[in-house]
Amino acid sequence: MRELLGKCKHLTSYKKLVALRLLRGGQKVPYAARIAGVNRRTVQRWMKIYMRSGLEELLAGKDAKSSRYHEPYASQEDLQALGEAVVAGKVVTYKEAHVFLKAERNVVCKDTASVYRLMQKHNMLIKDLLPTKAKRKARAGHSGDGSS
Repeated sequence: MRELLGKCKHLTSYKKLVALRLLRGGQKVPYAARIAGVNRRTVQRWMKIYMRSGLEELLAGKDAKSSRYHEPYASQEDLQALGEAVVAGKVVTYKEAHVFLKAERNVVCKDTASVYRLMQKHNMLIKDLLPTKAKRKARAGHSGDGSS
């Protein structure tokens, strides 16, 4: 379980593993909920899923409540790599940032909007990171007319 905690890329999955580890260690549900930062009923629902379907199903986030608010977890290294890719001109749109995070850093985001919110939360908007000349060059390259 300790190895899984280190590999978590989603905040919700990390909280689920923390709560599960505490419960398996003999702690009570209210304590595990407080440490994980969630309501005790949420921990009870997670335990029900775990007992019924196992760890894979619990971490898959198939239950309706957890999938609605699934916030991507990106480490400082992931964010730094994304910032460097933007500055280098490799990533110029949020869709490209979404693809970059998934392919290069194994960070799963629900959609492009969640990538935007993640970058906004860390003051990393593409328009602020991308130099002006690179913006123009990137737009020209992405215009689809084939001329550069």
